[in-house]
Amino acid sequence: MKILKNGITTEFNIIEQKGLKPYKNTNHIGYVFLTNNDNPLKVSVDDRRFCGIECNNKICNNKEYFTELKKEMDNKIYDRAFYDYLLSIKSDEYDFTNNRPKTDFYSDLQELNKPALINFIENFLMEHDDQTIIEIASSQLYSKYNEFITKFNFKNSITITKFILDMKKIVGVSQKRTKKSRNVVFDVLEVKKYLEDKYKIEFSNLDEDIKDDSDDEDSDDEN
Repeated sequence: MKILKNGITTEFNIIEQKGLKPYKNTNHIGYVFLTNNDNPLKVSVDDRRFCGIECNNKICNNKEYFTELKKEMDNKIYDRAFYDYLLSIKSDEYDFTNNRPKTDFYSDLQELNKPALINFIENFLMEHDDQTIIEIASSQLYSKYNEFITKFNFKNSITITKFILDMKKIVGVSQKRTKKSRNVVFDVLEVKKYLEDKYKIEFSNLDEDIKDDSDDEDSDDEN
């Protein structure tokens, strides 16, 4: 994926022809992927490069339609007109990153490629929906994570060290050492907000929780 992403956005390519001296060339390459797979690319939630379009299956195997389409493609009469039309489109100031079509298929790809750890945390918070602070031993939390990925068939087994390091990257998650164990502490509202902002995960009671928390603070101030 790193090579693919770089190929899309790099400004120049080094052309290396056999037996000739390599030279630098401006990158004008565009990539189109055709697939029948449900999850052809790892599209992350912060993706800036891809656009996913799902084909219309209503014309699948329609021989008459594709026969006529092939005739149009082989006919050279319209090639120049189409070429001139493309050149006439003003694109110098166009924001291709933020103005890409965001289709349902594209959103599905993002959901399919959401990290297993994030899916686990979302599920874990839902199981403890009545708490605002959760403190749990890291070894116990790691065991719950392994149970989760096994139950839902996620192919993402990691060591406990990697698990703890990844947990530290989540806003609202901190660590606490006791005499007996190393614990993980969740500030539930903060973690939920992070997941909503970064991964577009919706928690139906988040706004209500924030309001209730604010009301409690106001009450404390009055007291």
